[in-house]
Amino acid sequence: MMYLKYFASVFIWQFLNPFGIWQSILQNGGQVIAILRSRVSNVVTPSIPMSLPFEGYWTVINGGNEKLSSHSWNLITQRYAYDLIITNKDGKKYNSDGSKAQNYYAFGQDVLAPADGMVINVQNNIRDYDYAGSGTIILRRQDMRGNYLIIRHADNVYSFIAHLRQNSCRVKPGDFVKRGQVIAKCGNSGHSTEPHIHFHLQDHPNFYLAVGLPILFENI
Repeated sequence: MMYLKYFASVFIWQFLNPFGIWQSILQNGGQVIAILRSRVSNVVTPSIPMSLPFEGYWTVINGGNEKLSSHSWNLITQRYAYDLIITNKDGKKYNSDGSKAQNYYAFGQDVLAPADGMVINVQNNIRDYDYAGSGTIILRRQDMRGNYLIIRHADNVYSFIAHLRQNSCRVKPGDFVKRGQVIAKCGNSGHSTEPHIHFHLQDHPNFYLAVGLPILFENI
């Protein structure tokens, strides 16, 4: 039922919200270009190892390297993405009332740079969705990505970290960051049904045109 509510709200956002209409055009058009690009070049795992973009113990709730476990196999940019949350020892994701974003253990936690690199894009002003756990998104949302950062680590290797807390980004385009540096806070912005970190690698600085890349993690 929750998945049906989510897809119904996304469908409404895509066709009734002007921002949704425009982003859908960008994403669908970019997908065509990205698919064509992926067919003329091999998609390989970058040799740069990535650290986890957080401290402590988090749980993957969505994502993997295979089609069956993939975050979004048919969205080539997000094919190897991960969505991550915090749970307690009983597997619970929040304290007290699960309808409020601020009660989730992940909300407001530090987000770390996964490797050395230069920040090339930051969005920081999207309001967090106060409610969580309902399975729906806020229909007046301007950007499905919410607040996000893109970091260039090498030629054709960029990390994308999304759904960050409003006004929590500590870096700006042109800043150099070190592996493990605090760069933002986990939030509930964009197409987020609960506070979490979305993390993936891509081969292009433009989110819509990029091909997703498998991630080589270290020290996990």
